[in-house]
Amino acid sequence: MTRWLSWRHRGSRGFTLIEVLIVIVVISILAAILFTRIFSARQRANETNARGNLKELRRAVKVFENDMGAYPQRLADVCTKTAPDQGLLASGTTVKVVTFTDDDKKDFKGPYYEYPAFSLPPNALTGGNEEGVDWIYLTDSPTTLGRVQNGAPGRDQTGVFYSEW
Repeated sequence: MTRWLSWRHRGSRGFTLIEVLIVIVVISILAAILFTRIFSARQRANETNARGNLKELRRAVKVFENDMGAYPQRLADVCTKTAPDQGLLASGTTVKVVTFTDDDKKDFKGPYYEYPAFSLPPNALTGGNEEGVDWIYLTDSPTTLGRVQNGAPGRDQTGVFYSEW
């Protein structure tokens, strides 16, 4: 009887190596699940933010075109307080630059997209706000004139390329 008690007493001093390793593995698995969910939620929030800014930029380009009779020459023109000197107009199979007259400039009601410092909004997926990098403004073809795209590389959580939004 004393032999059994002494063995039992000896084993109660701490955890075995196997028990410690099992606890570490369980904690690691739980942490991996938690970090994946946090990252996924953050990514969804960034995508929602970028979609919202993209929608507003597209709306601003349309309103600019309705007021001025031509598309802005640069995407940043929708963020300015003063009317730009030139715009873009589809003409057959080409895009031509038109110069706004003083009468045309009176129709300008900008800024059509208001963001602090009168600049483009930051793209939540790229972290920047540069035209041609973070926001793509298509001006090459009459069929795509005035279209705004997201410049982020990769796909969203549903598998669609960001540029195809």
